[in-house]
Amino acid sequence: MTVRRYVTALLVLACLALVSSHDQHSPIDIQHYEDGKHNDAFDHAAILGSQEALDEFEKLAPSEAKRKLERIVHNMDLNKDDFVTQDELTPLGSSVIRVTQRRGTGPIMAHYDANGDDSVTWKEYLQKEHDYTLVKLETDRAKDDVDLAQTLQLVEENEMKFRAADVDKTGSLDLAEFAAFTHPYDYEHMHEFEVNMTLKAQDRNKDGSIDFTEYSDEEECNAGDVSEEDKVANQEQFDRHDKNKDGKLDRDEIRAWVLPNNQALAMEEAVHLIHETDSNRDGQLSMDEILDKYTLWVGSAAQTDTLHEEL
Repeated sequence: MTVRRYVTALLVLACLALVSSHDQHSPIDIQHYEDGKHNDAFDHAAILGSQEALDEFEKLAPSEAKRKLERIVHNMDLNKDDFVTQDELTPLGSSVIRVTQRRGTGPIMAHYDANGDDSVTWKEYLQKEHDYTLVKLETDRAKDDVDLAQTLQLVEENEMKFRAADVDKTGSLDLAEFAAFTHPYDYEHMHEFEVNMTLKAQDRNKDGSIDFTEYSDEEECNAGDVSEEDKVANQEQFDRHDKNKDGKLDRDEIRAWVLPNNQALAMEEAVHLIHETDSNRDGQLSMDEILDKYTLWVGSAAQTDTLHEEL
């Protein structure tokens, strides 16, 4: 699935969250693509918010699937004029990412929350994730042991991220803060940390920026053997990121390179979604238009049976 298709699903999930904000189903665990082919089940799982909800929805007859989708559409229609517009779709795209994250973050947080107080301290995280006590960590840091260097570096980076996520500086992370800790790219107050980590990893000459050699080495490392065609593509990508054309990426350019612009994605997807569903081309979606395309938004037993027959 492309990013566009994924955001389509997330837009609907935002409205479903308004319908059922207390859903405690487990998070989605379905791949965008399987064997190079688009997996429609991922769209539906993302829309419905969980594997359990997906399983339940796929048992519904088309009429029942449409009825449930109708409830979702009513929540999309913010001004209650019986139409869904680009302006109503776009804001949902940014907020739904966090809705999705928090649904999945709760069980992860519980894994680290040793005393069950609905928060995670650095001590709890350190013990569970790295099998370290605070005392043992300080002891190992004092050893100057090269064999421990990589582990200690990872611990240091996680501690820095933990401190950045701890907005209220209480020494522990609540659910919202833990979501930012586990998904730093999607939280603006974590972006400075991500830029710093990118510079730490790639700014080999320590000049506070990333030149093309540093950028391309990272790209080539990720890709393995790189063809001449790929090298040219790397240069073109670097040039697009290098907005001021000074031959290096400064902090703002790095931020734009490594961090997602969820608002832009949501706006692009809203335009795309209206284009796909707006049969009369009036720039807005009626209930009938959306329900007519219901298999684009959600599945049903009939669709599942058809897929099984095709297989």
